[in-house]
Amino acid sequence: QFNRDDPIQQPEWIIPGLRAGQVCLITAPGGTGKSFLLLEIAMSVASGHTLLPGLEVTTSGKVCLLNFEDDAFDIKQRGNSILRHFKDLEPDENLFVASMSGYTLGLLNSSGEASENDVKWLKEQCEGVRLLVLDPLSHLHTADENSASQMSKLIQVLKGIGQETGTGI
Repeated sequence: QFNRDDPIQQPEWIIPGLRAGQVCLITAPGGTGKSFLLLEIAMSVASGHTLLPGLEVTTSGKVCLLNFEDDAFDIKQRGNSILRHFKDLEPDENLFVASMSGYTLGLLNSSGEASENDVKWLKEQCEGVRLLVLDPLSHLHTADENSASQMSKLIQVLKGIGQETGTGI
């Protein structure tokens, strides 16, 4: 209900454009550095230090990054590279990074139906987490990516998880 007497509240930003409990997509052609960018964002939020101008972080928190495409070796090399560049960065206590290479999360199947088990599993990953990074989107479902209705449903599933857990995804 609207009330002109309610005080104006500022949203709880994780990074500019992404509030707690909301979903954000980063899209670009393959090989342009999206996974590297996502790792930098994850390390920034985990440490509470702004690493990228324009993506200011004001509060640190637990971050879970699940990379379904790259193996542990590649992820570690990227992380080490970031740490070499930002000498004072210590995100370890708040950062969980896992290579899920070889796995597909079936949040939505080829018929466009949500999987209760996979949705439940992802909600569990969000417990106590400020930011959940899932990379890439294509490994989170087996639905038709050319179907606007199925992709809309996938985003709605992610939004539901974010709203229920308070985690930015």
